Amino acid sequence: MNDIININAEGTTLRKHQLKMLEMLVFIDDVCRKNNIPYWLSGGTLLGAVRHKGFIPWDDDLDIAFFKKDLIKLHGLLRGYQGKYALQAYDTDPNYIAPYEKLRMKDTIIEENNDNDLFYRYKGIYIDLFYLEEGLPLFHYLSDKLQTSAIRWVKRSKGKKNLGVTAYIFFLKKIVFPIFRGCSKIFAASKVSYPLGSFFHTQFNKNWVFPLKELEFEGKMFYVPADYDSMLQAQYGNYMQIPSADEITTHVRSVQF
Repeated sequence: MNDIININAEGTTLRKHQLKMLEMLVFIDDVCRKNNIPYWLSGGTLLGAVRHKGFIPWDDDLDIAFFKKDLIKLHGLLRGYQGKYALQAYDTDPNYIAPYEKLRMKDTIIEENNDNDLFYRYKGIYIDLFYLEEGLPLFHYLSDKLQTSAIRWVKRSKGKKNLGVTAYIFFLKKIVFPIFRGCSKIFAASKVSYPLGSFFHTQFNKNWVFPLKELEFEGKMFYVPADYDSMLQAQYGNYMQIPSADEITTHVRSVQF
């Protein structure tokens, strides 16, 4: 157990990686506060804030979330940003097809375990920018199948997004997913989940999010959902239980600073 807890000891590659992600989170927090954009720590990052007051010791990614209209506003602010970070989205990286966005740190390189990043324009250290939207479990299941086909198509084309790939992704983003989203709004208006096609299916009550609170994360204060306990239970069950070493999974194979 001590080996797990100390896996990100000062000076380790993992700890250096975590501190780079923290730097990016501070940047996003500053932009959001200045522009009245609500966001909150989510997923394993929220769990880390509650259970560890910082990163889960072995965590090698960082997640924050928005409602969709707020991420669209942030997208508009960051799309033309010329500093040390780059916004990675469908309209800024021709081979990026995930339904959520990322903020990438320039002049760094990571390799992900799933190899989805092989043909990305931006390959640096990142934080995930998720949004919550209406999405019934059935539509998530179908969307994941369709998204998997898109990922395989891009890999087979070796990063060259041909007309067929482009048309298929357009069909998903502009026709299929909006239909799924619209049906979900009718039949489950009080529920939200991660984006369709994101491979995350947890259902949350909308009223768990606001009014946002603040919690400590790595010595700084960031926004978290009002009922973060319910959100974490929905996603992880008994989230205060530390997993065993063989239950731990990571996202990143290597990091270059």
